[in-house]
Amino acid sequence: MSDHAIVLEEVSKRYYLGARGGLRHLGRELLRRDAREQLWALRDVSFELEAGRSLALVGPNGAGKSTLLKLVSRVTKPTSGSVRVRGRLASLIEIGAGFHAELTGRENVFLNGAILGMSRREIARRLDDIVAFAELERFIDTPVKRYSSGMFARLGFSVAIHTDPEILLIDEVLAVGDARFRRRSYERVQELTREHRTVVVVSHQMSMVRRVCERGIMLEGGRVTFSGSAEAVARHYESSTSLYATLREDFGDSGIEIDILDVLPVRGGRELTTGEQIRLRGRIRCGPDVDHGVLTLSLHRVDDLVILVDRSPQPLPVAGTAEVEATLPLAAAPGRYYLHLSVRDPGEPQSVHEDACVAIDVHGDDPYLSAAVAAVPVSWEVTRTGELVP
Repeated sequence: MSDHAIVLEEVSKRYYLGARGGLRHLGRELLRRDAREQLWALRDVSFELEAGRSLALVGPNGAGKSTLLKLVSRVTKPTSGSVRVRGRLASLIEIGAGFHAELTGRENVFLNGAILGMSRREIARRLDDIVAFAELERFIDTPVKRYSSGMFARLGFSVAIHTDPEILLIDEVLAVGDARFRRRSYERVQELTREHRTVVVVSHQMSMVRRVCERGIMLEGGRVTFSGSAEAVARHYESSTSLYATLREDFGDSGIEIDILDVLPVRGGRELTTGEQIRLRGRIRCGPDVDHGVLTLSLHRVDDLVILVDRSPQPLPVAGTAEVEATLPLAAAPGRYYLHLSVRDPGEPQSVHEDACVAIDVHGDDPYLSAAVAAVPVSWEVTRTGELVP
């Protein structure tokens, strides 16, 4: 393994659809196993990551990214192939993973620290730093069942980075934090790589991939389809995103499902042009346990800069479904953008419960817009007031 922190050789992972766990169902599942449909989450995946390097895993939902992280973190075992990891590992794979809902934030810090191999004395010594980084001083003695998803993510990330991991695995959970916390998190991850720590990140945000990672791997259908520098992988991912393929961030079981059906010009046709009115149509489904949330629409550049954001005045369809239609001016310079339809926490607007986005390509031939962030209509009036006398 020499200087490699992570080595995967011909790794495959198979699941059986409809399988149920537990001793109660064990005999029945063994008898039915050959007849059930198989799902290969990963097929013949191989790569090596040197210690102190950073790697991004990108790809559409269902590509096998989270499964790969679970194999590296030893949450599950491969069906075939080998996974070798060398170094103290901390993982942030799911929001709330390792937390006990009835315990306070402080108690969960000690619980998580113990799971990650820290002694009680070590945890106590770093407690103030953990709480300060998570910005939860007022809420650290509150049961975490009252935490928002953003608060969960901040506390989990803070605990993970303060355990002095040699290897840090991060799934898409940082997407639920606000912009300031994401920026601080990215800076901390960069610090870890400078300290010769190994980092593996799963993300749909190519701005994070470009900023944090050196290398990248793209997965599709459980197989590696592209690998290279982080910039090359980000460009490949962006260019391969279908115009109307809805991308969803995985925020766990939020009880909410969002689909974007289409994004078309109000005037008709399909090509989207700078400055015109466009209409988004979508569908949202909310389970019976969803009792709050705000529906928002936002337009992002490929580097995740937010061009515009707005919120719906109508409430969510609690325990029901609803059709969504939003009309907005396409105040964006020519280029590729991501249009997000999201449900956010009303008490913490930067905290996202569920999100779907679609890639759109904006066209235009005005050369003056090539360096613009946004294309805002301006009303001009130039009045001649006199003549120059030679």
